[in-house]
Amino acid sequence: MIKVSVIIPVYNVSAYLRQCLDSVSGQTLSEIEVICIDDGSTDDSLSILREYEQSDSRFHVLTQENCYAGVARNKGLEQAQGEYVIFWDADDYFALDALELLYQRAKIFDADICICDAQDFDADSGKLLAHSYLHKPFPEEEVFSVKTFKKYFFLLTAPVPWNKLIRRSLLLQENIRFQEIQHINDVLGTFTTLACAERIVLLKKKLIFYRANRSASLMSTYGNKQDSVFLAYWCLKNELERRGILEDEEVLQGFRNKVLGIYLYTMRHCNTLEQCREYYRELKEEQFPAMGMAQLPEGYIFNQKDEEKYHQLMNLSLEEYLFDQFCYLNLKNKESRQVIKDTKSECRELKRRLRESKEKIRALRNEKKALKIKLRQSRAECDLLREKEADQQKIIEQQGRQLQLKSVRVGLSISRTLGRLRSGD
Repeated sequence: MIKVSVIIPVYNVSAYLRQCLDSVSGQTLSEIEVICIDDGSTDDSLSILREYEQSDSRFHVLTQENCYAGVARNKGLEQAQGEYVIFWDADDYFALDALELLYQRAKIFDADICICDAQDFDADSGKLLAHSYLHKPFPEEEVFSVKTFKKYFFLLTAPVPWNKLIRRSLLLQENIRFQEIQHINDVLGTFTTLACAERIVLLKKKLIFYRANRSASLMSTYGNKQDSVFLAYWCLKNELERRGILEDEEVLQGFRNKVLGIYLYTMRHCNTLEQCREYYRELKEEQFPAMGMAQLPEGYIFNQKDEEKYHQLMNLSLEEYLFDQFCYLNLKNKESRQVIKDTKSECRELKRRLRESKEKIRALRNEKKALKIKLRQSRAECDLLREKEADQQKIIEQQGRQLQLKSVRVGLSISRTLGRLRSGD
């Protein structure tokens, strides 16, 4: 029985592909199939895939013209036979026990989805980056769904598919597919899947190693994707409404907070003033009203910074908003410079203390050396005294033996004298 189908879209990632595929083929869970879909690569990616297909019977390679990851994932799902599926990316790599841990936890709780955490690392330096794909607050129950964990459900994790092991029958029964568009094609499929699941569990371990800041990645030009962001979340809203999921006010509030956070994040990545101006206009005039977010009351937004920026967006012109952001950044810059200044002063003080400590250590070491010399001298004096004592003891013993010998001689002399006296009588 195939326990997990691993579906991997591949496009021009030959530099990283072997690391990815090695971490998949080396999984401790052996009952898997690996469906790789080459999305019209123009580098050596397809030939590398063929190598793995020939050497490992669990690997299967599909090809298509360049239609992007959404189409590739859907094609892989059509071929999948596993009890569960997971959608991994070809430029990442994975803990060798990732599938085993995810599958075991899913089976223990009969879960539709098991979500794990992931670790970002810089594509150039390889350094680990501080980022989490599981966000507090976590549900109190080990098994949860949108019906039991309403308010923060859509804020719990990112809409990426690669940290989620999904029961294949759930995708088929609910007829869930990824959007077949170039950018942001995972939002609709991932969040719809989460919202339709009855039993979800978390695995709070970093099992996925996500390659961040890769120049050729679609995510590296996020600022050019405003229209795709709007489209993805508009389609998601319509789909969740069609399924009746947003009828609950707490779920709707959480969904709107998620959308607002994404919109604000995207605005920070605008690449030109004109792009920012158009994005600002569309947010205020089209997106916020269409999403029912044109007049959110105080306290409706969970994150304080998001709430401040939201009210600024609603009440200020673009120029006023940008000037406000400039003033904020300038203030932060001043604060940062002061922090740097204070830190340098602290460093100088610490260096001074370090010098003093080193001097004390040197003095203590010199004192220790002097004490060692005194100790050696004392030991030498003790040895000399012991030698003298031994010599004196020898003299005493010798004098005692001589005295004893004299006593014996005197005794013998007295005995002879007494003997003569008796014989003369």
